[in-house]
Amino acid sequence: WCCLYLLLGLLLWGERIAAWNPVDPPRAIAPWKLFGGAVQGVSSFSDDANVTTAPPTVVRLATRAFHPVDSKPSSRNYTPRKQELNDGTVHVTTSGVDQDYNHYRTLALGNTPNRAVSLWTTDVLEFLQKHGYPAVQAGDLGENVLIDNMKYHEIKVSDRFEFVSPLCNSPSDSKSGGIVRVEITEPMTPCANLCKLPYINDAALEPRERIEKCQALISLLDEAPGLRGWYAKVLSEGTLHVGDLFVRS
Repeated sequence: WCCLYLLLGLLLWGERIAAWNPVDPPRAIAPWKLFGGAVQGVSSFSDDANVTTAPPTVVRLATRAFHPVDSKPSSRNYTPRKQELNDGTVHVTTSGVDQDYNHYRTLALGNTPNRAVSLWTTDVLEFLQKHGYPAVQAGDLGENVLIDNMKYHEIKVSDRFEFVSPLCNSPSDSKSGGIVRVEITEPMTPCANLCKLPYINDAALEPRERIEKCQALISLLDEAPGLRGWYAKVLSEGTLHVGDLFVRS
């Protein structure tokens, strides 16, 4: 009972601090923040994910085509979500992924090649689904490539990878279209565009509740580099396929 009273006290104290702050709007405090670390967040992340010896594999490829109105974050219909490619293949170049558009990269960053491809790992997706965001789906965070059997923290800036068909004995034997090789350039940063997701921007919720839900999600994904995903530049152009192995080079 003492522990229960202590926890309730901490929760109430956190809410009052948020309400007293004249600068920041009231926001939900992620439960792991209350204990000065990631008790239910990052520190327990690897324990929560399934342990596997299977090789890292591409399980989903997605793009978001340009729309003159809805590609702008200010649009009522804007979404960060990218749609899965039905044929499970996509061509990538140093300029980016075919038929994919990123508003900020295009206008603010001059189509920088350092953000040609975005990647996310399924361990984070599964963690979100089990810890407060059951509605989140693959593609919601805007990743082009979803990788299974690899943890988010196993990827680092400057790491190089190549996408290889599992039927090949070596990269040079891969499917037609050339071996795609990439270099990780930076972790993706969670931003307010995630507030546009339908289960965050829920019309049934009060505006304050929507803000709290969005801030809690952004706070969670900002706990460690890679939780939001990774950007990469393309070193060698070619075609990606669902089922390709994601091999460190």
